[in-house]
Amino acid sequence: VLDCSPLSDIVAVVDESTFKRPMYAGNAIATMKMSNDTKFLLVRPTAFEKAAASDNSAPIEALDVKVEKSPLSSFVGAHTTKSERPDLTAARVVVSGGRGMKSAENFAMLDALADKLGGAVGASRAAV
Repeated sequence: VLDCSPLSDIVAVVDESTFKRPMYAGNAIATMKMSNDTKFLLVRPTAFEKAAASDNSAPIEALDVKVEKSPLSSFVGAHTTKSERPDLTAARVVVSGGRGMKSAENFAMLDALADKLGGAVGASRAAV
């Protein structure tokens, strides 16, 4: 639609057309230069400092937009899960198990450990 490729998981902005992103499971950081006029970026939010609170506000403008229903797709619903544990992607501690746990009952031990450590529970694909 915008005739540009997305650049995902940005962790740093070097200049208006140069960005850094992790690769190889975070073991290397690639510096990417984009020549497109339009930049489509997906940003890793935990890589940037939170914006300071201020009294500045952006203008709010009403737009008259007509959205037509598409026969190709439809919105089914949104589901969220509340948990006392931190989100896996932002957790300081991750307790993980896999095939070696052998059963769902044994996997419950990881839940208890994660609760004590204040961490998240992860799993290899084989355990899921």
